Amino acid sequence: MTEKEFLMSVKIQRERLFLSQKDFARQIPLSKSTYCKIENGRQKITFFVLKRIAEILNINLNSIKDPKGRIFWTD
Repeated sequence: MTEKEFLMSVKIQRERLFLSQKDFARQIPLSKSTYCKIENGRQKITFFVLKRIAEILNINLNSIKDPKGRIFWTD
């Protein structure tokens, strides 16, 4: 799964839970502005944020590896 595919999946799952970007960002915790940039691929995702998103949406981190077997994030 590419980062873009992952972020689209997160958006779809967030919307299925009827969570606004603001409400979802609050759970991470991030500002709505920062979360919006991440969801739209305009800001790199940190491992902390990736982990929190996975926890909130009950996603196994091993399922979001790229084709080379790496999990994408920035430090």
